Amino acid sequence: MPTTDTIDVRDFAEEAFLARDTPDRPHALIAVGSTRNAETARIARTLAAHLEIVGFIVEIAEAVEHGMPGPPDYDLVIIGLSHHLHDHDLLRWIEGIGTTLCDVTSALFLLGRGHDRTHVMARLAEAGWRPHAVTTFPDSEDPGDIERSIAAFVENLATLVSARATS
Repeated sequence: MPTTDTIDVRDFAEEAFLARDTPDRPHALIAVGSTRNAETARIARTLAAHLEIVGFIVEIAEAVEHGMPGPPDYDLVIIGLSHHLHDHDLLRWIEGIGTTLCDVTSALFLLGRGHDRTHVMARLAEAGWRPHAVTTFPDSEDPGDIERSIAAFVENLATLVSARATS
């Protein structure tokens, strides 16, 4: 089984994703603006590792690479944004597929300091997307706390996907 210490973001690129693909594993997409930011890369990698541990096959896509896949190909779509909404490429992608995101189990994680999610949620609602789950990973949080927060978030998401699949 993968661990969060042994997985690199590149392990979740499209080629690696296709190599692990099987029809019996649920598919997850983690969409971020870019993994050039160390914190974004760490959160995406840790989310992916925990999703793989609970049985998902995971792809990480970066909006700055302009190769964003469509959500209908996935059982779960997780999008990572900053509280300040600086991820313009990712926001454009969300605007283009916002209502389609509602057809699959989707979640949002916010990075950085920001206690008021209202402006972020309003912006996403304008794009037609209302995520099924939302969490925040603050910059100042201890790495062990973030790891536990991510593990709990993934368990909740796995339950959501399972419940939607059986309904």
